[in-house]
Amino acid sequence: MMNKILIVDDEAHHLNIYAKVFRESGYVTHEVADLKTAFGALDEFQPDLVLLDIVLGNESGFDLLKLIKSNEKYKSVYVVIITGIKSSADDQAAGLEMGADGFLVRPLAIRELVIRIDAFFRQKRTAEKLRKSEASFRKLIEKNPDAMLIVNSDGKIIFANPAAADLFKAEIDELQNKLFGYPIVHGERTEINLVRHDSEEAIGEMRTINIDWEDKEAVLISIRDITDRKRTEAALKVLNEGLESMIEKRTEQLRLSISEMEAFTYTISHDLRTPLRAVIGFSRLVAEEHGDKLNDEGKILISDILRNTKKMTQLIEDLLEFSRLGTKGVYKKNVDIKNLFRQVFFDLTDETSRSSIDFRIGELSHAYGDSALLKQVVSNILSNALKFSAGRKSPVIVVECEDTEDMTIYSVSDNGVGFDMKYSGKIYGVFSRLHKESEFEGTGVGLAIAQRIILKHGGSVWAESEEDKGAKFFFSLPKNNGTEMK
Repeated sequence: MMNKILIVDDEAHHLNIYAKVFRESGYVTHEVADLKTAFGALDEFQPDLVLLDIVLGNESGFDLLKLIKSNEKYKSVYVVIITGIKSSADDQAAGLEMGADGFLVRPLAIRELVIRIDAFFRQKRTAEKLRKSEASFRKLIEKNPDAMLIVNSDGKIIFANPAAADLFKAEIDELQNKLFGYPIVHGERTEINLVRHDSEEAIGEMRTINIDWEDKEAVLISIRDITDRKRTEAALKVLNEGLESMIEKRTEQLRLSISEMEAFTYTISHDLRTPLRAVIGFSRLVAEEHGDKLNDEGKILISDILRNTKKMTQLIEDLLEFSRLGTKGVYKKNVDIKNLFRQVFFDLTDETSRSSIDFRIGELSHAYGDSALLKQVVSNILSNALKFSAGRKSPVIVVECEDTEDMTIYSVSDNGVGFDMKYSGKIYGVFSRLHKESEFEGTGVGLAIAQRIILKHGGSVWAESEEDKGAKFFFSLPKNNGTEMK
């Protein structure tokens, strides 16, 4: 949109010259020679700038200047006074005092006149942008949820937003022109203890920045009410101190429990196994040195004693291993678990039994875990499959794996006797047996040991089965995430 210039001058040749040169420079002009016409042109023409001669015959251009500068609806209109060289310095001072935006003295080169008017319009555009920017800034800080204050160089509050009034429990008018009263620290956040108008104490987090406000240096202060946060932090500190004390007590209790477990393990290891060894030794001695004197019933009793003491010894060994797992560290590394299954299968079978078992191993991803502990898991689960499929004409055992995003799931399936799924929650319990001991030997601890090891690795175990149709045992292990747990 082209800028409009209203030219007010009582000399026709001035009007013609100014109109011609401004139109050639891209402006829209309207020319008048008296005040009455000029007053009407303000509303009809709606100029952006008035080029005003202060001497209009018997009239004074100052009257038009006063009207423009005193009326709110003309506040965006620039007024530039142009007059002859005979005008006094007092006229110039009076015009500027009334609010004139510029003062030009004839004679003035036409080119200079255009340059001066162009400069006024650039100034006008800059001022308009600044006004809009200041209006946006004012709107922004007025609606800010934090308390916003502007403090002048005397330390007095010259602006406060509604959030500041709410923070200090005061009306905005009560804050205006009041001394801020708190140290202003630049460049960092500062916590200040606030005293509200209702005498209630609060805590604020203050930030400051230097700004220009209405053409004067000032400080913009932002204060966030952190009273609730500080109270929460204080409560959490008390809670954490209590938790730390509780953790210390629980840690001490755990330490005592571990000591008791170690003492229990020592008791089983020495006090229980020693008499068992004596029973086994004396029973064998009786069988070897007095076997010919025993009748059939005596020989059966000696055989039962040896079989049950052997079972008791194995049960003690399994319980010891189960209890030791609670304190045993886990040293993780990449493990070739496929090779581990092959080795364990070879260790658990002899040449004759191996030839009758269809043992299949699929492609298995490397496991990430403690190789010794994982070998025990493989041994316990594989021996379980061998035991319950041994009665089949053609035993089949299949080892497979499946990779998910963060876990590797291994499975061992067999075509053995299986079990009813309603008992699936019991199979990993200590001493849990789903079949009679007379049918299948075992202490009922092996799968419990396997479960505890997998849980220590951060994995899980489960099983699927159907009676007389075999079983499938699963265990999952987390993939290597780049760290090693001990």
